[in-house]
Amino acid sequence: MAQIGGRTVATGDVGIMGAGVVVFVSSFLPWYGASFGGYHASISGWNSGFIAWFPILLCLAVAGVVAAATFGNVRLPTGGPVGPSLALVLGGGVAVLLILLRWITLPDAGSSLFAAQIKSGAKVGLFLGLIGAAAMTGFAVLRLLGSGESIPGRGLRPAGGGTYGQQPPPYGQQPPPPYGQQPPAGGAPYGQQPPPPYGQQPPAGGAPYGQQPPPAGGYDQPPHNG
Repeated sequence: MAQIGGRTVATGDVGIMGAGVVVFVSSFLPWYGASFGGYHASISGWNSGFIAWFPILLCLAVAGVVAAATFGNVRLPTGGPVGPSLALVLGGGVAVLLILLRWITLPDAGSSLFAAQIKSGAKVGLFLGLIGAAAMTGFAVLRLLGSGESIPGRGLRPAGGGTYGQQPPPYGQQPPPPYGQQPPAGGAPYGQQPPPPYGQQPPAGGAPYGQQPPPAGGYDQPPHNG
């Protein structure tokens, strides 16, 4: 958690918005360049084709949605098979794939007549944009895991790590301790009521607190039929 503008913002949301800023800055840096002799030429992400500027817009949209939900109290729609948090993950993942595709398909200026003297390839803007999009996807995954949103094929997972659909323990019984934790102080086993507070008497019959008293005459005697 982080404090931004007097608001408590989840780490995943901070990471998504920060990654959006990184992608935005990278869009104005050279994504592709070539040099010939003493001449250099380069183009930014906005001029590198659809598979460059579209993932930039996609990352900015993801960061904008998170910022609107965080600072503008905008409620994201939850209908349909794909929830808002999962949609953010998909948006970041598509942006990563498109930027990788742009990197692979950059033109090779070295295939021209002056191949020995021309140097071309991806520049710093593309690499920075790829890092930003990958970081955004990772933080979006963290946001999804902490939201309790439905994940296709895995059911519903609440933020506390349990599984929706499980029945609560019977009334008067405590849930089992989390893995690796010790039972609570007091010595009461899980599944039984703790002893009564100091100064209170146990129930009539002498039975321990949380248990039923034995039948009249003891457990070994059959009940009396009038």
